[in-house]
Amino acid sequence: MIYNGILHHYTSKSNRLAMKTILCITDFSQCSENAAKYAYELAQFLNARLLLFHNISNSAAAVQAPSEDDCHSQLVTQLEDRNGYINKLEAVRRRIAYNSANQVSCESLVKHGEAKENIPALIQEEKVDLVVIGNEAADALRDIFSGTVAAHVIEKSTCPVLVVPQQAAFKPFRQIVFAVDKTGEPYQDTGLVHRLVQLFDAEVHALHVLPKERASASAVAEEEIFPLKAWNTYKLVNYHIILHNSIEQGISQFTRERRADMLVLGYHAENPWQHLRNVDAFQEKAYHTYLPVLFAHYKRQNQK
Repeated sequence: MIYNGILHHYTSKSNRLAMKTILCITDFSQCSENAAKYAYELAQFLNARLLLFHNISNSAAAVQAPSEDDCHSQLVTQLEDRNGYINKLEAVRRRIAYNSANQVSCESLVKHGEAKENIPALIQEEKVDLVVIGNEAADALRDIFSGTVAAHVIEKSTCPVLVVPQQAAFKPFRQIVFAVDKTGEPYQDTGLVHRLVQLFDAEVHALHVLPKERASASAVAEEEIFPLKAWNTYKLVNYHIILHNSIEQGISQFTRERRADMLVLGYHAENPWQHLRNVDAFQEKAYHTYLPVLFAHYKRQNQK
């Protein structure tokens, strides 16, 4: 629960740094409802409008060429389905808003069709600034990209995507780990990260994991990895290069040591494994899979 005193502390900052719209995708599972609650509480701090969205996939029967009677029947069924899901979304909204200190502008949206088409279109139509989605099955970062809805949303979204594990509960961000690859942080879409950092006075840890066999190169690596040091105007930023043979394990170990509240990864549409080249598929669950992971695109596909 978020209390009035905590929210009041951030009111003036959130007014200056407010974002417009957060989209939360839900399938009514426990994990997605937790993501909705997380999105609602984050929206309070950011003075954001929240859209709760559910997509209804077309049935196989709807794909076949229907008769006129069938068309009418399908339309009636779709309307009934839509109303039913709107009611379910409203029930979710009431649960996540229960006892909230500040009420959030929250709308419920339902669409029929293919999610891979509807979600990117909705992001554009509603000028969404952030997408929030739950991810129940991820035991490691590899799992987020293994054919999940989250993977498709990350790939097709034109704004940052926050993946919220089922175990995660919202709290103000104090420690943010930003995993950086050899191209360097300045090339990433970091507008939202800057907002969160400023709002919560968070400490930022720009992290690069270097393979152990390149230990001799670590002395000069910082100039290559952080060439512009775009965060230098912010006082609570630190740059780290660590040696580890597994990039994912290195990130996990670092987030644990720093007691991180959020992990940020840059996303390359052509190669989502840019940061994670040496992942061991059989390792134990990584600590960071219990953290929210924010995917920031290197290049927005369409500037708003």
